[in-house]
Amino acid sequence: RENQKAVTIRELRKELAQKEKDIVETNERENHKASLIRDLQKQLAHKKKEAADTIERENQKAVMIRELRKELAWEKNEHAALVRDFEKGNDELAQRIHLQPQVDGETWQFRGDSREWISFPDCPNKELMAKFREGHECFKIVIDGRTYEIDFNKFSQKNVRTKKEREIRCFVDLPSHWQMTTEDALKSKFLKDSLQIPPLNSSFLQQ
Repeated sequence: RENQKAVTIRELRKELAQKEKDIVETNERENHKASLIRDLQKQLAHKKKEAADTIERENQKAVMIRELRKELAWEKNEHAALVRDFEKGNDELAQRIHLQPQVDGETWQFRGDSREWISFPDCPNKELMAKFREGHECFKIVIDGRTYEIDFNKFSQKNVRTKKEREIRCFVDLPSHWQMTTEDALKSKFLKDSLQIPPLNSSFLQQ
């Protein structure tokens, strides 16, 4: 009986050792699985961050593209408006060249795109001469709905909106038999009501 008990104890010990071994192996497998899960979670978090960064970059690109499209559309509209204004100005200029009155007496003129001299309409012409006689050097004048800056120092007109600048001059239609130059006529009482005329630059006068 004692021998049988000893055999039974040995077998029970073997079974216990095997179970302990199985438990250790099971724990190792579970730890390995847990480690794999943690690695996968880290990788997933990294992928999510990369995806979020990519989405943010794409959103920023989309915003920039929309802003560029708006800016391009604005520039196209602005360009089209400038072209329309230019064409309208050319049409009005051509009409004014065709319909401009015959030069009579003192007439202020501006230089056209083809370097031709074009007379101002009657009302602006009178205003220019009045300002010139009063001694004004720079002032603004509205012609055909457009505002211009007149500079008698440089003898130029500048469109306030487009900044386009043109040369101006004063033309005096004197009889051919007169022994008087345009400069002399402007200086004389024949054409001015006061003596408040600024010094003349003969380069702007038509002899």
